[in-house]
Amino acid sequence: MDIIKHIAVLAVATIGLSACAQKEPRVETANHLSGRICLGWFDLAGAPTNVNFQYPPQSEATPCTQKKTMVMPALFVKTYDQKDHQTLGEVLIPDNGGMISIWRGPLRSSWLSAINSIQLVRAENGSNVLDISIYYTSLPAKGDKPFRPGPPIERRYTYRDGAYVSSK
Repeated sequence: MDIIKHIAVLAVATIGLSACAQKEPRVETANHLSGRICLGWFDLAGAPTNVNFQYPPQSEATPCTQKKTMVMPALFVKTYDQKDHQTLGEVLIPDNGGMISIWRGPLRSSWLSAINSIQLVRAENGSNVLDISIYYTSLPAKGDKPFRPGPPIERRYTYRDGAYVSSK
């Protein structure tokens, strides 16, 4: 059972998430998405760091204020997709006076959970833009016997042509 769930997690992380990067702004009024929660501004060309999505900052004034010293500023947010019953993470960057989504992916669903934080790590391809790395684990479905999941599965996204795409 553990192997089947981990294969399912890997399949969704590979197929579903690689198609999530968007270059066009999406409609903010989609009624199946609840309000966005600000996780903070991060410099995608800065030092490696972690974006904690489990316990977002309590004060929106500080983390949601962009610092002027950022080379490649990006706003990390999370939202809840009521249609698919999952928590999503999203990366938005300033674009012509608005914001454009360059990555979106699941953080938690009924059978999948990202572990604690989104990691911004040095790019494997030598780029100055940080990669996004997320570790996932599977969750038992209702009625399943409790089980110990196998090792976490890493999904890594690399910045190419204006959006993040799956690199692993």
